[in-house]
Amino acid sequence: MESKSKIQLTKDQIIQLVKYSLNKTCIDSQELTNGWFNTIHRVTLNDNSTCILKISPPPSFKVMRYEKDILNTEQQILFLFNTWGIPSPKVIKYVETNPIFNHPCFFMECVEGITLQSYKEKKRLEGTVDFSVMNRSLGILQADINNLGLQEKKWGLPASGVQYETWGEALNSLVSDLLADADDNAVKLPVPAADIQFCFTDAKEYFKDVTQPSLIHWDLHDGNILVSDEGKITGVIDCDRALYADPLMEFWFRSMANSDEDFYTGYKETIHKDIIDFSKLSKEVIAKRIRLYDLYLALVLRIECAFREYGADHMQWTEENLKKYLEEVRG
Repeated sequence: MESKSKIQLTKDQIIQLVKYSLNKTCIDSQELTNGWFNTIHRVTLNDNSTCILKISPPPSFKVMRYEKDILNTEQQILFLFNTWGIPSPKVIKYVETNPIFNHPCFFMECVEGITLQSYKEKKRLEGTVDFSVMNRSLGILQADINNLGLQEKKWGLPASGVQYETWGEALNSLVSDLLADADDNAVKLPVPAADIQFCFTDAKEYFKDVTQPSLIHWDLHDGNILVSDEGKITGVIDCDRALYADPLMEFWFRSMANSDEDFYTGYKETIHKDIIDFSKLSKEVIAKRIRLYDLYLALVLRIECAFREYGADHMQWTEENLKKYLEEVRG
């Protein structure tokens, strides 16, 4: 994906960075272009091993408020995943500063496998459309990640330095930051910013059961899950937007995800009741929270266009998407 947040590196710069960071020699490198935000290269070293180099946008690039220092968030979350057995790449070296370019990067292991999105496309071409086992495995994986929040007492973004006593406070702060980003960049919203903020502040009664922080990947779609040729999950990637939040904020609970009963079966079998107890929640409460988080995601997608200068077709889609979820929340 083309984005202004990415940087262009010469082969010589990568060679210098590898030498500086790992004290090894880079013999080949290839840019991986699927991402939307960071610059990513697959690097082959002189011992024939390969690793992934992930580079944050330059300091001169204006990021959204919730994106501040998210590469640091990612390396922290990957360490947590590695510690608790969530399949994920190991960070080899986090480099906060370097003489080649003045912004953070890290090297991490290459995880074998293809994205779940590619796996499903391949299986559909082969005539396989039954993903019930895979979807149940996804539910279990999602719950395993969310359960990692059981040791936390505060809510919000790990790298922000500001965390909150309640989820309602944290969510309203996240929305306020998004609306400030929109104002800074003259993003035209369908309704006044205050009306959007009110959608969240007015819903505090729906959050009274959200009492235990959950670790949220937030971006765990098919493109950020790696699987083997046999369909076994081998790695979770791109956890840089992780936060401590309501588990219903995860991608697989978004309306656009169309998660099926197999996912919910795996999730409900695995999620700790202190994180979320579906037996004690009404369908109305669940539906309301899901609609609010749909709206939150729609806001992110719309406002980030002003920062990354995506094409007209994508921008139009984000405008229509935001209008749709605003109408659903406002009734």
